[in-house]
Amino acid sequence: MKIQDIQKKYPPFDVAEGLGHAFISQGTHVELTSSLTAAAAPVRLEWSVRAGSRVEDYDYPPVVRWKCVTPNCMGYDSGCKESGTIESFVGTAHKTAKIFHQGSKFTCPEHIAEEYVKAFAAWAKRVGRKPPKPAVSPATPLGLDRLLGAKTHEELLTEAIKNKAYPNPGRG
Repeated sequence: MKIQDIQKKYPPFDVAEGLGHAFISQGTHVELTSSLTAAAAPVRLEWSVRAGSRVEDYDYPPVVRWKCVTPNCMGYDSGCKESGTIESFVGTAHKTAKIFHQGSKFTCPEHIAEEYVKAFAAWAKRVGRKPPKPAVSPATPLGLDRLLGAKTHEELLTEAIKNKAYPNPGRG
C-alpha cells in the first residue's frame, strides 16, 4: 500500500499493509489511491521453457523463463521488460516458481509445467543430474599460483601466528 504523511513533508512511499494501517490509525499518514493504479491493465507474464546453458561439454538442466509483457507497466510505454529464470537440478523449477511483480503473485502455468517436465526428463536421460566438478585447467603452468602470491595453508598459519592473530597452540 502507498501512504504519505499528512503534512506532506516527505514523498509517498510503499509499506506493508499491516504497517500502513498502523500509521493510518495513528493519524499521522493517509493512504494514497492513484487513478493510474486503479485503471492500470492487469499484469501479464509470458512464460517459456528454455534449454539450460552449456559450459564446456556439460549441458545444464532446462529452465523456466518469465518476462513481463504488460503494456505501460511501471510507467514505461513498452512495459518494464522485467524477466527472470527459475532452474533446478532436481526437476522442481515449475513447482518452486513464485513470482511477485507489481503486487501480484504468479505461479507457473500448467502447460508450461508439462513442457518443463518433458524437457527435464529428456535432459536427465541424456546428461544425468550431477553438476560438473570444477577442474583446474591442465594448461596452467606449475608454480604460476606461487608467482601470483598464493600461499599454502601452513604459510598462512605461520603468518597469522607471527602477526598474533591467533595464539600459538604450542606455547602456553
